[in-house]
Amino acid sequence: MSTNFYQIPQGIVHQLSSRLSLTGRLLLPCDLEGQLAAQFNQQQLDCDSYEKGVHIFDPLWWTAKQGVYDWVIANTTGLKEETHYVLDYGIKIANEGVIVLDRLSFLEPVAKRRKLFQNSKLSDLMIFSPRPQFSTVSKSRDSVTSAWFVFRQPKNWMDGTNIEFLVDWQSVPPLPIKTV
Repeated sequence: MSTNFYQIPQGIVHQLSSRLSLTGRLLLPCDLEGQLAAQFNQQQLDCDSYEKGVHIFDPLWWTAKQGVYDWVIANTTGLKEETHYVLDYGIKIANEGVIVLDRLSFLEPVAKRRKLFQNSKLSDLMIFSPRPQFSTVSKSRDSVTSAWFVFRQPKNWMDGTNIEFLVDWQSVPPLPIKTV
């Protein structure tokens, strides 16, 4: 049972991994109680998960991971200063890019995200509808819209941003086609 008031709703990662090729190793630098890792492991993806901690602020920790991981992925919803370290250091060390789960208001061009928006390409935006329920103490949905934000390395830039609306994202997915 989670000791936190927030949870990653089941199916959040499936929406990302079914739309984006997540090949290679994944770094989850601030994965509260391993919630993201549990869902990535269900998808049989190779990930290393770390709890939120002081390592986020340590440039040497990030430097030691440079070139090892293809993607840095985090739920930055509600994080404060850690978000900027995950974004700034993550885009420098990941071979492919950084993916964050956050509120749609993350797109507001504030000074703290200036470098990210100027130097990285928002290649994919996956918006959830209905809104996910992150709270463990309330039965109601969150009052803000959430999305996956995918920022790619400059070498992987393409024109435009692919925007997907994940309508009815919580519905049961179809069974895979059985091959003989």
